[in-house]
Amino acid sequence: MSSRQAQHLVSACCWDSWFCPWIATGCGTGDLTIALARRGYEVTAIDISRVAIDMARAKAVGEGLTVHFEVQDATDLSLPSAPFDSVFDSGLLHSLSRRGGGKVDEYLALLPGLAGPGATVFVLAVSLGAGQGWGVTEDCCGRASPGRSGSTRRSKRATWPQR
Repeated sequence: MSSRQAQHLVSACCWDSWFCPWIATGCGTGDLTIALARRGYEVTAIDISRVAIDMARAKAVGEGLTVHFEVQDATDLSLPSAPFDSVFDSGLLHSLSRRGGGKVDEYLALLPGLAGPGATVFVLAVSLGAGQGWGVTEDCCGRASPGRSGSTRRSKRATWPQR
């Protein structure tokens, strides 16, 4: 994903400016995380890859942005700053789906602890219907929204053409 695509995606998702703090799960090299930080959001970003986190951290420092990056396995998180007002899954759910072995269920079981009351969960994932031979179903994405008592469940769906 390019930096420009990340900016457009963040613009589409950030319809309310008070959602702070954010957590970005599966942040990779940080394009979406950096786009959020540029808008002034307090962001914690995790990825299992130390190389990706080091690259993301370097980008943030290069732009003078403050982002809390951590190398962690999203199916076994330890984040004392939880819960968050917004959770942004940037391709992690469909990546876990491809790995199999119950990782999706482990991850989905952790989401309610990450999302505070009234939180919004954003999931950027490849649909099983996209014809890639892998992906996630709408039901799986729906399970990513905690929907706990006292929480507001909001979703926004967007699709991009394959090129």
